[in-house]
Amino acid sequence: MRALTMTEPMSEGIEQMNISTLELKFLLKLLGLPGYRGPMNEKLTPGEGKGAAAVRDNACRSLCSKGIVAYRDEIKGFSITPTGKELLKQDTAVLPISPEELKVLEAAKSCNRVTPGNISKTVPSDRRQALIRSLSDRGLLKVSDRDIKLAEAWLTSQGKNFIRQQYSPGENPKAKNQQIKGFSMADLGHLLDLLRQPEVQPLVKSSQEDENGTAGATSVAEILEVIARLNRQYDADNYLPIFYLREQVALEREELDRILYQLQNDNKIELDTLQEAINYSESQISAGIPQPIGGPLFFISLSGIKPA
Repeated sequence: MRALTMTEPMSEGIEQMNISTLELKFLLKLLGLPGYRGPMNEKLTPGEGKGAAAVRDNACRSLCSKGIVAYRDEIKGFSITPTGKELLKQDTAVLPISPEELKVLEAAKSCNRVTPGNISKTVPSDRRQALIRSLSDRGLLKVSDRDIKLAEAWLTSQGKNFIRQQYSPGENPKAKNQQIKGFSMADLGHLLDLLRQPEVQPLVKSSQEDENGTAGATSVAEILEVIARLNRQYDADNYLPIFYLREQVALEREELDRILYQLQNDNKIELDTLQEAINYSESQISAGIPQPIGGPLFFISLSGIKPA
């Protein structure tokens, strides 16, 4: 179970969608972040003052419903239900509840509302969201809507294609002659950067993708071919930075990461961490796969090939 909820975009009808001025301002700020992805903070807030964060979140959710943006959320607070309290009175040794779930319930038993930070430190922080959600689904914890906050947003492949191919301010008669307050030359530069990038066609997924989302053989084979080609193209000496691969395949970040891990488990590739960041930009480094300890997984090597 995922520790965070990730809201995926709709996949059909994107070309028929119009976007509001606020949604456009949110998109322009998103385009200015490395990899068109970032936390939901002031850098993604299209405005200032009271209520600006709520406006930002509404714009993000609306863009997600149109398939242009995706996001993940986090639970910031929760409380125990009467059912949860009653369970704690029972012999938990014979109940279908794990030791970690028990610690989450115990953290909430004496308060009206607690945060994930109140849970025992013996429960790993990256497990807490999943545990809270599981207990909430079973009616043992209560999570209010106000305690579910957007944590991160990113531009989808569909969103990139929409901006490049379909979006036109003239589609909305009210927006035709409207000026966007706060629009900067930097925003224009970010938009032009996206428009000037070469378009890539999505890799064909196998129809045999399993229920856990494991990539099928077609996607895996194509990824291997792209890695080999990029290794030759950039003379990477079988030590290819991941950002080159992300630029060339139209797969969501999590999907490509999953394929790379699968290839590693199958001994098709090796993934190595970045030790010296001085030679790479912030956006290139952010394209790596973050690790709990040490630098991100950053280099891809094809197994069985020795560097020249």
